[in-house]
Amino acid sequence: MTLSNPVLDAIRNRKHMGALMLERPGPDAAQLDAILEAAAAAPDHGKLVPFRFIVVPDAARPAYVAASLAAFRAAVPDADEEGLRKVRAKAEQPPAAVALVARIDAAHPKIVASDQWLTVGCALQNLWLAAESLGFSCGVSSGRLMDTGPMRDAFGLAASESLASIISIGTPKERQPPRPKPALADIVSRFG
Repeated sequence: MTLSNPVLDAIRNRKHMGALMLERPGPDAAQLDAILEAAAAAPDHGKLVPFRFIVVPDAARPAYVAASLAAFRAAVPDADEEGLRKVRAKAEQPPAAVALVARIDAAHPKIVASDQWLTVGCALQNLWLAAESLGFSCGVSSGRLMDTGPMRDAFGLAASESLASIISIGTPKERQPPRPKPALADIVSRFG
């Protein structure tokens, strides 16, 4: 028997939606604030708050698109027009874009870096679940473009910060079923 309640169901049914699969409407200002408040409630060993968010407002979208294109060119020197077109569309299309910045203190005397990264991941998961609870879907972009000079400069990152991801938030063009999850027997063992 599978236990069910709103929280468990939301976690089980969460589904990544690529930026190109999201359309308007996106969250309004009050909804986005609620989503970010939920994200900020992430478990945080030592109360270090090793993350921050940067909302990309509509007025700044052209600068974000330009930074995304410059980052792609920096990461992929032989970038073709199709690749650039996809990067542009992924930056332009989603109704809302929020950068998740990690502020990891690798030299902290008590809280190891891996604990801080867990907090960053929890903030992302909280953001995602909060957005989905309001009827939106999310797509997360991470990887090689995030640590390029153009992205770091565009988001004004300090030397000690990392652009962990860009979260796109909007209404899914079409709902897709969640991906199959691993069987517990394949990932759970008992100590001792």
